[in-house]
Amino acid sequence: MWSHPATRRNRTTLQKDGITFVGPAKGEMAESNEAGEGRMAEPLEIVAAIETMLDEKPKPLAGRRIIVTSGPTHEPIDPVRYIANRSSGKQGHAIAAALAKLGADVRLVSGPVNIHDPAGVATTHVETAAQ
Repeated sequence: MWSHPATRRNRTTLQKDGITFVGPAKGEMAESNEAGEGRMAEPLEIVAAIETMLDEKPKPLAGRRIIVTSGPTHEPIDPVRYIANRSSGKQGHAIAAALAKLGADVRLVSGPVNIHDPAGVATTHVETAAQ
């Protein structure tokens, strides 16, 4: 199918319209005993291409400084007990990562969570809101 003239023409037309393609790759096809050009690119290759494209785009938040709070806090009520919420911090961490990709200078203030800090984001770890 990939070598069909209509498919080639359509790809050329789409490329002229500014559409970016990843692949096709060469190798074994989904159909039994078929190999050649036309195989879907590997998922990691597709993700890498998307990340490259996003990095090339203008950074609309460049020069902006943004603070994001994420995760729970543990507020002591006596030396042994504390009040907390069940926040996982996942949404706040994802927001901080997305803002950084858009060019913002992000500071993440994170309560105690069990997830990794987003890459490229300055993170301050806290236990209580007062910190």
